[in-house]
Amino acid sequence: MTNAVAQSAATAATVDIPLAAPHGFSAANISPVGNGQFCVSGFVYDDAGPSESAYVLLVDTNRRQVVWRTPIPYARDHVSNTATRCLSDGSAYYVVTQEHTNSSESLNQTRVVINKISDKGALLKQQPVKTGFDEWSYFLDVQPNLVSVGGGTSATLDRGGNFSTFVAQFDANLNPTKTVKLDNGAFWTGSKARLDGDSLLVSGEFMPNKGASAGGHDAFASAKIDLGRSRYTWASYALPNDTQQATAIFTPDGATYTVGLTATDLAVSVVDRTGKAVNTFAVKKPLCGLDAATLNGQHMKVIGSACKGDAAVMVDIDLAGKTASAARQLDANVVAPQFDDQSWVAVVGTKANGKVFRRNAQ
Repeated sequence: MTNAVAQSAATAATVDIPLAAPHGFSAANISPVGNGQFCVSGFVYDDAGPSESAYVLLVDTNRRQVVWRTPIPYARDHVSNTATRCLSDGSAYYVVTQEHTNSSESLNQTRVVINKISDKGALLKQQPVKTGFDEWSYFLDVQPNLVSVGGGTSATLDRGGNFSTFVAQFDANLNPTKTVKLDNGAFWTGSKARLDGDSLLVSGEFMPNKGASAGGHDAFASAKIDLGRSRYTWASYALPNDTQQATAIFTPDGATYTVGLTATDLAVSVVDRTGKAVNTFAVKKPLCGLDAATLNGQHMKVIGSACKGDAAVMVDIDLAGKTASAARQLDANVVAPQFDDQSWVAVVGTKANGKVFRRNAQ
């Protein structure tokens, strides 16, 4: 292959779509919503406040354009908000925002709000979940006429506890239909979760309560929660206790694949649908941050930050061979990367077009 042909092939594999978002926009999450479209959630930072205000964009990779851009306001008695997740039921879009009452972390009381947006980008309704004193969310699921939001709460400021885990459900018009709340600990922001029938699979940093309502211990854990019976089916602490950050993948058979980073190692754990660890190992870590993961047979791919420099890297993990190697170096200024089948998407800062939505098919 000549250099010209190789360059052409590489160019064809990468699609850059200028976001034309307001100055100060930062992406927090990218979600595929079908038909080559992606919903980008985040916030616009205004240093005059200083404050953050939620902002969402719908990107169409087939037409290579932004379909709509929508700011989401916060309540008058709050100081800022950010959009953390966005999904669609095929006709409307549902966005989770977190509103903050104070710019000081120790005094802030967070409220979780679910927002409904039309297919034209118009904000139709805002509905607080109202599950606790201080709330946070790490989970959103949208099905026909059923919107589920999950997360945790603290009964006092500054994450002082007592902690609870919640799943709040709404109909398509955001009328509350059901709330499940477990008062024996909570998973922190950045956790991953997925509905498994009438249960919730969740993996992340678990914060236990003290005393009689305690459940588990302070470490990264995976669990299955029976929403119908409001109880844990099982909980597993398969990653090392000194894990500093982790991410997870849930497979259709109910298994949980987790990747964690300690000060020196990359640790991998596979837990089956009964909570039994069926594969665990650790190797010297080839990256120093975790952003996204995907599974292809006996191989996992992980995107995260390099240990040196500001570029992102993609790492290949061989589950059978129990090895991990840096597969390739990605661009600098990669934000909110996600896998989309065998492609990856992210918001990338460029000199020519500012912040762009990038889809790379390699």
